[in-house]
Amino acid sequence: MARLLKLKRLSIIVMALCHVSAFAGSQLSQPSLLSQAKELPADFVSYLFDAPLFVRVELNDQYLGDAMVMLNRKEQVQLLRFTEAHSSKYSEQDRTAWADSLQNFTNLGKCTTKCPNNILALYYNLNESKLSILTADAEQNTVGRHYQLPENGSKGLMLENRLNVTAAEHQQANVNYNFNATASRGLWSYHAGGQFVKSDFAEEKNMYGIDQLYGQTEFEDNFVRVGYFYNGTEGLSLRPQRLGNNTMLGAMYSSSDALVRVENTPSSTPIYVTANKQASVELYKNGALIHSQQVPSGLQTVDTRQLPTGIYPVLVRLIEDGQVISETEEMVYKPTSWRDPSQKLRYSFFAGQESNFLSGTTNNADERFTLGAAVNYLLKPQLVGGASIQTRGSELEMGASFDWTLFDQTRMLTNVLHSTEFGMAADMQLMHPLNFGYVVLGHRYSKKDLSEALTEQAQHISSLSLSYRLTRDQNMMMRVSRQNNQGTAYDISWRYNSSVLNAPAVWSLSAFNRPGNKGTKFERQQGIELGVNIRFGDSSQDRNRYNAAIGSRTSTSGKKEQVLDLGWQGTYSDSIIKQLSANASVNSSGVGLSGAGSVDNDVVQADMFINTAAGSGSLSGGLNLQNSVVLGTEGAVASSASLFNGAALTVDLISDAPDVPVMAYDSNGGQYQLKPGKNLVPVTAFKPGTVSFDLAQGRTDNISLSKSSQSYQLNKGGVEHVQLYVHKTVTVLGRLLDALGKPLGGSHVINHASRTVTEHSGFFSVEMREATPTLKVVYQGEELCDIELNTSHTTRQDNVVMVGDVQCGVAVANKETE
Repeated sequence: MARLLKLKRLSIIVMALCHVSAFAGSQLSQPSLLSQAKELPADFVSYLFDAPLFVRVELNDQYLGDAMVMLNRKEQVQLLRFTEAHSSKYSEQDRTAWADSLQNFTNLGKCTTKCPNNILALYYNLNESKLSILTADAEQNTVGRHYQLPENGSKGLMLENRLNVTAAEHQQANVNYNFNATASRGLWSYHAGGQFVKSDFAEEKNMYGIDQLYGQTEFEDNFVRVGYFYNGTEGLSLRPQRLGNNTMLGAMYSSSDALVRVENTPSSTPIYVTANKQASVELYKNGALIHSQQVPSGLQTVDTRQLPTGIYPVLVRLIEDGQVISETEEMVYKPTSWRDPSQKLRYSFFAGQESNFLSGTTNNADERFTLGAAVNYLLKPQLVGGASIQTRGSELEMGASFDWTLFDQTRMLTNVLHSTEFGMAADMQLMHPLNFGYVVLGHRYSKKDLSEALTEQAQHISSLSLSYRLTRDQNMMMRVSRQNNQGTAYDISWRYNSSVLNAPAVWSLSAFNRPGNKGTKFERQQGIELGVNIRFGDSSQDRNRYNAAIGSRTSTSGKKEQVLDLGWQGTYSDSIIKQLSANASVNSSGVGLSGAGSVDNDVVQADMFINTAAGSGSLSGGLNLQNSVVLGTEGAVASSASLFNGAALTVDLISDAPDVPVMAYDSNGGQYQLKPGKNLVPVTAFKPGTVSFDLAQGRTDNISLSKSSQSYQLNKGGVEHVQLYVHKTVTVLGRLLDALGKPLGGSHVINHASRTVTEHSGFFSVEMREATPTLKVVYQGEELCDIELNTSHTTRQDNVVMVGDVQCGVAVANKETE
């Protein structure tokens, strides 16, 4: 029924537009809405005003999106909602801002007073069914070089807790608890960090205290920090090496890119996947999903432009038809680059008094005045130079560094540092990406002044690493390193992806020859191992892995021994227990057993392990806990999610259907499942973004959300609250009449779950919350009536309720023709 009404109305509008098009070419200037309407046949005019229209919306001649609008005879427009925005260069936040600005009727034509969002004019073209928005930014570059800080700042407090405990028989337990807190008030953020350590291996058995307590505010290209913090430099593209690292009470002024709009760049070392058919790729960093995309069949390059900057490993998972086909570990190579060549100088200055008065340690450092500076300068597009100097009392520390792109993508990083207190150090890294791998050559040198022994000790460490993909299923890694006074170490490994019993399997062969240590009575560590890892599972989430390996190595007695390892690992998605594993290792000393597990619920993330040593049977184990707490205007929320992005949304989910999972998708990356109650969604500080809400399995006909998205822009430490309702709904079809029995066209019909606008004939279709069968009717900004529906006495087919004619007890139908 609703579909027939839409087709009928669409045919009328098309006929009207065809009639107008004959006159459109003669218009030399933008005609008014009423003058355009005069060209329509009289019978069609009523369908133009006070009825929903689908139009194209352009902002400064650029496509903003398709939308549903309403026009009235006062030559005003009201934007009801955006319906499509495919290929628009504008963000969801831009559309949300314009939907808010035009949610009430706004005059068409030139804007003279109270112009939202710098509007100069609004025009509607009937022939093209287009709403044009012209703003004061039309002749300017509307995308500035920097993000603007939130106009009124932000409020909030975020706290991250980590606890690590290890214990073994006949030994004291080692405990390490640390916390990091970030708060936001206005345009300032405040940071605090501290720890408690109980260890047999440290010089002091018990250490506790605060190592950071400072405030910081961001400007367009720099920041100011005041308080208690480490005296290192920040805000540099090329950070100098340091030999000392003490806390100080003082101030810092440094360059900053926190507010700079960054163009996304791909990894200089490509990541490849090979799919047999249309598939999807998921990338995980530290166990968290950071990117996903669709890929066609064949050898494909993963789009790494959206990934964070840095050099780090990721787990690449290829999924076909819901099945995990392969899992490989790859390296992302996106080092921090010089983001703006026009800004050739970067700097960091600090001054203060060295102190550890908040650390709680008995080993108090000399409270010396310290002054430091470091600069980076873009000498050439391929060469960045850096220099640093720091005084600490009578001590002096100086350093130099270079970042040089030699040819193609070959990059050399060099650091040299000399300190009158600690000695001298230097290091060099030469990195060259290959088509299917990379090569890294490195050398480190240090010479420390051991004044107590009246001697000097020099250390040289050289290394060469190679990673290369031999074929689509095979890759190889090799590393050679040498340290003076110890010798040379050789490591080589080969991996082959295949299948065993129709299950994905990874074969591995590794060999090593390294200098000895106490664990091998200083005999060289030599060994070779052949292993296989097989994964069984019917979904991309729940699966079992079995692994076996056999080989030989140097034992703790310094002799050769044969080794057999067997293991199992189970991964679970719909449980607070995320992973369990068990392993057995057989060697000349006996059998060693180990087990591990990880738990992740709404409040805490934990992993634990326990081992029994082969031969002695002595027990050892460990426990790691991680928890986050945020405090906003609507109270506190605890979560197991990490807060590394610097800000957060708290989502209070109230659901009529608690079994229906809801997903939150952040436009800046990340997705999170929401459950009834309080939820935490980490978001990126400073950068504007939008969190979109949707049902996990896609929308259904009888479930609706109170809002589809929430825009945000928060200072570091900022927390914003969102209330989200999940409604069980029915579709109501009917016709709205006034007290005289005449159709009420152009009226807003509103329910908790959704809203709509009646057709010229009064017909409407609206999603209504089944638990509150009430409709509010609003006409031209005036509330006309509330209608209570008795759905038990209406015709119903599945989730569609047909209520027939519904009367609103006022007479307003004649307003349409006034």
